[in-house]
Amino acid sequence: MLTVLVRVYTGLAGLTKEFRFLRYVYFLEGLFFVGVSWLVLRPGGVTAMIGVSIAGSLLFSLQYGIRRVSEYFQTDWKAVALEWIRPSLRLALLVLPMGATLAWLSRPLSSFWGFAVVSAIIGAVGGFFLFRWGLDEAMRAELRLRVSSKIAWLRNWLGQPRG
Repeated sequence: MLTVLVRVYTGLAGLTKEFRFLRYVYFLEGLFFVGVSWLVLRPGGVTAMIGVSIAGSLLFSLQYGIRRVSEYFQTDWKAVALEWIRPSLRLALLVLPMGATLAWLSRPLSSFWGFAVVSAIIGAVGGFFLFRWGLDEAMRAELRLRVSSKIAWLRNWLGQPRG
């Protein structure tokens, strides 16, 4: 999740072709990762290295990305960091407990069938939750319009009269 979030914020630099200090941010994050991982690898193992990676992303690239996006859109960094991500967090709070429960309940199934069942249920219920609580009203209206136009096109292509 963190990688996706960092990519969303830092990706704007690539889209605008204004990399500026971003190249050094990644270099500094890499130095942080190598240096701190070297210190914690022996006592903490790979788990500690993953923690160092997460900490580095939070401290370096995420902070820089949020600052750059807030500058680009001339808005407060709190709006970029908190308000823009609120629908996704709300959706995660709805879907994650359900996913954990389904994963626990599907333990007796084989790996394939457990994955298939959990994915189907999470996909259906999560899709509903996404549409209902994960998107704002403007996005829901646009999605309704696009889906209805595709359904109409499909009906015309199949030669079925509209009902």
